[in-house]
Amino acid sequence: MTKKLVSFLIGMCVTFSGVRAQGIDIDGGHLGLQVGDSLPSMVLEYVLNVRGGKIDTRELRGKYLILDFWDIHCGSCIDAFPRMEHLQRLFPDQLRIVLVGPQTEAELKKHPVVFGKLPSLAAVTGDTILHRLFPHQVVPHHVWIDRTGRVIAITDGLNSDSSHVARLLKGEKVVVSSKRPIGFRRYDRLISLFRLPIRPRYYSLLFGAMPDHQTFGFPGVDSATGRVNTYTFYNYSILELYKAWLDHDRPGSPFYRKNRIIVDSAIRDMVSYPGYNDAMADQLEAKYTFSYEISVEPKAADSLFAFIGADLNRFFAVNYGIHGGIETKRMRSLVISIADRSKLNKDTGRERQFFGHDTAYAVADYPCDVALSTIAVRLQDLPMPVVDNTGYHGKITLTVRRD
Repeated sequence: MTKKLVSFLIGMCVTFSGVRAQGIDIDGGHLGLQVGDSLPSMVLEYVLNVRGGKIDTRELRGKYLILDFWDIHCGSCIDAFPRMEHLQRLFPDQLRIVLVGPQTEAELKKHPVVFGKLPSLAAVTGDTILHRLFPHQVVPHHVWIDRTGRVIAITDGLNSDSSHVARLLKGEKVVVSSKRPIGFRRYDRLISLFRLPIRPRYYSLLFGAMPDHQTFGFPGVDSATGRVNTYTFYNYSILELYKAWLDHDRPGSPFYRKNRIIVDSAIRDMVSYPGYNDAMADQLEAKYTFSYEISVEPKAADSLFAFIGADLNRFFAVNYGIHGGIETKRMRSLVISIADRSKLNKDTGRERQFFGHDTAYAVADYPCDVALSTIAVRLQDLPMPVVDNTGYHGKITLTVRRD
């Protein structure tokens, strides 16, 4: 079977929360409570794993508090539950960890796999209050609060580890990366520093890591035409930048679902973020990630990602000897077919679900083509592409083991 092959190239979870001002206001964007502000006294309701289902924030004084914002669609949040529970057990008398999620208990129970993985930690469900106080767009999102109720850090989940907490409890200085809501500070605003009399009609900018931003990419829409003519990527590895280019610059979405991403072994360590290391997260991000923005005139919007590909190859070829492109080769593929249609799962009428872990991926009540293409994306590190040859569009429940 012949498939297109990528010769080089070529997972926070996003939530969008309502925002209400309680502090700094930047260009009309309210940032909520910030470091140095105090958590107001309130009663949190619908809390799992606590007597009476309520928490009075005044009762949390005297201990350090970590608010762990999560979402049922955030695999990294769920995978971190055992680590957070272990952290609570290490410091039971000095630390309190509270999970905060937007889904109600009833909504969580519709996802039995996720609900079954909830730890013994206090878990606020159906939250709106804390989300307004600490608005964010990417989870996990952690807020550290000291014994007096004062916010001392707003960071990501990587910094909530035993070494940082132990140092904090000893009164030692702890340096963690900060998070700021995406959208309140855009790279194009840096152009104002040049004191240009008019806004540029076309530009592209490439920076190193931005430590106060989450890893995230988002479009900018021209207000007059409604066309996407700007794109910004914060803290992407070289590999992620090229994947974004391929995903958007080809018919269908995403391009790399039915194709293989192959990285030359000589540059593999250079183009990918080398896993998660809690103690070195900020240093690794600074070394391995880049931030990039491009803007074109609306009439050139259809060529936006062609320009992105040209930019990436121009910069990384000169500075790193890296080039991304597409080749066509004949290669072995993992072809999914239906042996017995009578054994296909019938539609249960439930909400579709996807679960991904180190050992397996599972989909429940997904349309077949969507399920297989979703799994194919997650199996990009396997040597064979996953090809859907079922011709079936009904819903299926399927588990694929990585071994």
